[in-house]
Amino acid sequence: MKGLLSALNVEWHRAYGFTLFDLVSYDVLDSLDGDCADRADYHSRVLGLAELMAKINELAMRERLPEHKCSQIPAGHTLSVLEAFVQEKGHPRGDEAVAALRRVQHLRNLPPTHPADAGGSRAIEELRGLRFPYPVPMGEWPRLWQTTRSIFARALALLRDDLQTIHPGRL
Repeated sequence: MKGLLSALNVEWHRAYGFTLFDLVSYDVLDSLDGDCADRADYHSRVLGLAELMAKINELAMRERLPEHKCSQIPAGHTLSVLEAFVQEKGHPRGDEAVAALRRVQHLRNLPPTHPADAGGSRAIEELRGLRFPYPVPMGEWPRLWQTTRSIFARALALLRDDLQTIHPGRL
């Protein structure tokens, strides 16, 4: 995932003049590699993905969006800003990429970490959509982590592929 995110950041910078992820280093990704052991490990890793998504360069995208589009999106709604940005720039699969990132965001809220009224019910819907039962059986956490990580990596790959389609000569 480190190579994919690094390549996406380089290509995004070439296309738009800023990196998509505002990272000092890519070391945060080291903790996301490999298998996970149990529920606690899963939650730790999915929180790592959430922290990574929090590094999406919302301010730089807002500065490059028309005022009427970004003024409708509250501060801190990073994925909504990303969605508006990729739509504005004509990313053919940008909506699909953002939807995948939202799935990961929802999975972060699996109960008992968050009660059902605080996003947990949406997380359970996502879980069932991935064909996992709730509660997740003890031995299924490694497979759920691989699925969650694959969803995140697919979102990055979609954004990178879009850049190569939109800006073929620049990248």
